[in-house]
This record gives sequence, C-alpha cells and structure tokens, in this order.
Amino acid sequence: MWQLDINERLQKTFVIANSSLYDIDFAWELKSDGRAVSIGPMSGRLEHGVSEQCQLTFTSQRPVILKHCQLILRVSHHVLLFISITSVAETMSMLL
Repeated sequence: MWQLDINERLQKTFVIANSSLYDIDFAWELKSDGRAVSIGPMSGRLEHGVSEQCQLTFTSQRPVILKHCQLILRVSHHVLLFISITSVAETMSMLL
C-alpha cells in the first residue's frame, strides 16, 4: 500500500513491449472511485519490436483512501495485465 501526504505525487512507470511479429493496439481501462489515479497514454499502437512507457500517477488535494481501483491492460482486445491499486493520502501530522 502506498501512503502519501496531501498534494504529494507518486508516479510508477510501466513499459509495454511488442515482441510479436505484428503491430498491436493497446488500451488501459481504469476503474476507480475517484480522480486521484491516472495513466497515460491511455491507448496506442505499437509496431513490432517497439516499446512504450506508460506513467501511472497518484495525487490528491484532499484526504482519500483509494480502494477497489483496478487497472486493466488490453492488447488487441484481450486482457493481458490486471492490477489492483490501494493507496492512502492523508494530512501530515507533527509531534512537538
């Protein structure tokens, strides 16, 4: 689980590589209960032998607990990767 402070930003990079002999289309499907998570590019076409970097970003301007967030990668209409995301963004506390 990622734990972040308000306005903190976390990015993770995924690389999609096409090692087939044919060009492929890919598309991310993001199922989330909020706007704290995004991924880009959401879709594209990869020629054979080419790779593409995709950035998963989490940021929030208010306290949020992210549950039941799913990220699905479809390649040529088939599910290739399924990711479940859980995260917490909260205010920073200080002890004096």
